[in-house]
Amino acid sequence: MSNKQPRAKIGPSTPLQKKERQNLTVQIDRKLIERARDAVYHTPGLTIAGLVQSALEDALRELENNRGTPYPERPAAIRVGRPVR
Repeated sequence: MSNKQPRAKIGPSTPLQKKERQNLTVQIDRKLIERARDAVYHTPGLTIAGLVQSALEDALRELENNRGTPYPERPAAIRVGRPVR
């Protein structure tokens, strides 16, 4: 008998897409980060990347549902770094 637990599934099942490494640095409340790390630690098969991707997909889906339509593609790249004062 195996004591392996099934891999965690977070959010709706989406078709597999090729993933690529992208850098995205955000500042998040320390308590929220620790809660996420605790959840990943105690959920076999769950990763921080998977949790963040699922949460971001859910948040964007809700924003688009509230708006009534998906957002159009932006015409130019977003500036990165600290805002100019």
